[in-house]
Amino acid sequence: SRSYVEKLRALLGDRIRAGSGDVTVKRLDGKVQVTDGHGQTALFDQVIMACHSDETLAALSDADAEESAFLGAIGYAPNTAYLHRDPSLMPKRKAAWGSWNVLHSAGASTGGVVTYWMNTLQDIDRSYPLFVTLNPPKAPDPALTFGVYNYAHPQFDTAALAAQRQIGRAHV
Repeated sequence: SRSYVEKLRALLGDRIRAGSGDVTVKRLDGKVQVTDGHGQTALFDQVIMACHSDETLAALSDADAEESAFLGAIGYAPNTAYLHRDPSLMPKRKAAWGSWNVLHSAGASTGGVVTYWMNTLQDIDRSYPLFVTLNPPKAPDPALTFGVYNYAHPQFDTAALAAQRQIGRAHV
């Protein structure tokens, strides 16, 4: 994520504001007023909301009924992500390893576990295996775990897909 922000900052310079905390966004006379988490207020011609739809809805102080409906239609599910080196959450045969790996266990109540092989995704030296696993049935070996992160991911059901078609109609 840092590299995305750095690239945007290189393109937009001081027009990008990151790390401002929660914001409130309000439309005023053809402009957009943004108040950041520090109480600083500024007017802009346009604002890009680079966040989840529920966060956008929470930031919009003047969302109309239509915006509230389509931004609120997308549900989110909690996910726990482990950054680790434990190969037990990868396919047993190393020849079957891919960038994205879905493992199913017989009798498991989950729909499968996804492990990303970061070495292939980010061109990291394969002699130092690095994985990100979402919602494993058992945590990776703690001695091989670098971090545990909790996220909320959008659920792409019928309502969410219909809402996505409407999002481009927003005027913020």
